[in-house]
Amino acid sequence: MAEALTREEAATQAPGKARVRQILIEPLEQMGLRRPKGAKAGDHAERVERLVERLAYMSPPGLQALLAALERLAGGALGNEWPSDLVVLRVAWGIEPPPPALDRLFTSYLASAAGQRAWAESPQLAAELATHLATRRRPPLDHEWDGMRARASARRRELLMAARRETEGRASEADAQDLARWRREVTKLRALVLGQTGEGDDAGVSDAA
Repeated sequence: MAEALTREEAATQAPGKARVRQILIEPLEQMGLRRPKGAKAGDHAERVERLVERLAYMSPPGLQALLAALERLAGGALGNEWPSDLVVLRVAWGIEPPPPALDRLFTSYLASAAGQRAWAESPQLAAELATHLATRRRPPLDHEWDGMRARASARRRELLMAARRETEGRASEADAQDLARWRREVTKLRALVLGQTGEGDDAGVSDAA
């Protein structure tokens, strides 16, 4: 018969929010971390639940590192009050940034007027914008748009040439893989920027032409 899991082993196998509660929230509360002075119990409980939701992407090692950091960042006169949400999230992001799909800046900026302008200029520019947001985790500066446009133009030419070879029946395996990858990418981008989905060859090949 298999031995029962320890609390730590069970926590590492728990999904999302349950993992955050077991590895982070409960240990902090057991250490004596309390709601900030003046905060109502109900408001504090809702705040903690929001943090649980926003940290549900983190891995067990990431949460353990966050636990160790927050032990040292408790506020209040006695050093036993929860730090602000901003402090918690900044420390968490420094340890383990959220994946792009869960990053509010990534999704909201792509859906904003800036993201839609990039799409209208070319889906390839929207793709460059998505890459920038995912890697830099901030909106592009004015001078960075020039480089993004240059890379988007080069990418557009590559796709156009591959699409022509495909139409002419002389596409290589690399062409086929590149076009398939772009079709998947542009379909996801269209959903993020415009809230629309696309299917089939037109979900990218015509956008490259």
